[in-house]
Amino acid sequence: MKNALPPRPTVQVHLAQILADHAEGRAEHRLSGDTVGQVLAALTARYPDLRAWIWTAQGAFNPMLAAFLNQENIAQLGGLDAPVGEGDELMVVSALEGG
Repeated sequence: MKNALPPRPTVQVHLAQILADHAEGRAEHRLSGDTVGQVLAALTARYPDLRAWIWTAQGAFNPMLAAFLNQENIAQLGGLDAPVGEGDELMVVSALEGG
């Protein structure tokens, strides 16, 4: 029997309401991937209406959003290449909060 690849970590993704509105109204999702970028790619593959919100036309992470992996800004962890582990939490929110 061939060696099977280990399963990818499953991450709990939390979306700001403006994003959840484009993901069937769901703010909570469980997705798999090895990096933040892979998890976000899985999210936008599942919910194509989110693509224009998460990614720029050039395929970069939307600078109007912020992402936090286990409450740390992904910019401090390697950006989209930041590795994720089983049970990690990824939060995607608007980078601009008004008051």
